[in-house]
Amino acid sequence: MHLFTGVSLFTAVLLTAGCSKGLHTGETPSTSKTGEAPVQEIKVSSAVVTNMNGFAFRLMNKIQETEPEQDNIFVSPLSLHMDLGMLLNGAEGNTYDEMAKLLDVNNLSLEDINKVYGTLLDKLPNIDPKVKLGLYNSVWYKKLIPFEPDYLKGLKDDFQAEVSGLDFKSTDTSYINKWVRDKTNNKIQKVLDKIDGQDVMYLLNALYFKGSWSTQFEKSKTIDADFHLENGQTSRVKMMNNTDDFFHYDGVDYAAIRLPY
Repeated sequence: MHLFTGVSLFTAVLLTAGCSKGLHTGETPSTSKTGEAPVQEIKVSSAVVTNMNGFAFRLMNKIQETEPEQDNIFVSPLSLHMDLGMLLNGAEGNTYDEMAKLLDVNNLSLEDINKVYGTLLDKLPNIDPKVKLGLYNSVWYKKLIPFEPDYLKGLKDDFQAEVSGLDFKSTDTSYINKWVRDKTNNKIQKVLDKIDGQDVMYLLNALYFKGSWSTQFEKSKTIDADFHLENGQTSRVKMMNNTDDFFHYDGVDYAAIRLPY
């Protein structure tokens, strides 16, 4: 069983697809052997997916360059892309152009981009009956600021966002933190300690995932073994073990394996 949660917060999925392909994980409908509902396919624009993947890899490269080497980092490029996408919908002129370039969607229409966001929000939570997945957006804005009604309506329609106006008093953090707790099954208790006087809007994306490996790791096969650190030191840790057929890749100085849920 594997569970993770995450929240992106702004103060203002590595995806795969082809022209006729769908996004899917695990067994396809034609290979399901359990008699249960099969994993569903999601068909989205291959152009948008390609650009989102480019953004994801650039983000991971930047994190690798800037974060301490000894830290373990977990990040959802899709959550970040979607949060910035909500900002993109409110931008224009040079600001829009720069944001579109950052997201690698400057060759696409806003309508096409929003359509993919909407499809993922609709379909991803139900893609696999054995997986619990939640993908949520919310927007909290300062009531005194005259945001365009059409912009706020677009966030509700295209991003399924909960949009709420607040006074932006110090106590209003309780509403935002409660939303986070609710959407992450209490795994994340708080993302906001205070509201600064210059803040006018918060955009949040919450991701909740709980699922089992398609090929399980048996607890009885877990053993103590040496784990070799980059600094040359060795640490004794518990290692899971499994023998099966997996997709894998051996690079010049790394190896990668695909472990599907």
